[in-house]
Amino acid sequence: MKILVGYKGTDVGKELMNIAVKHAKAFDGEILIVTSMIGGDKTERQELADAEKNLDQAKAYFDDFGVKSEIHLLVRGFEAGEDIVRFAK
Repeated sequence: MKILVGYKGTDVGKELMNIAVKHAKAFDGEILIVTSMIGGDKTERQELADAEKNLDQAKAYFDDFGVKSEIHLLVRGFEAGEDIVRFAK
């Protein structure tokens, strides 16, 4: 089972991570941690670096629980909701 977590490093994201760990352990799942940014001239390099750091920290969190996970930084010119739905498909 694959579990997709849209993550930005906020308190809400941390709660989603806790729920994802419980489901991954219960169903032998893999977690896909996704952050979406518009990109182009609307995204500064530092924002990208910060997003990558947040994703790495999220992956480390799942690693600590022994849960398999992958990180994905999407910078494809779409709004976050649309981008994550496209990724999920």
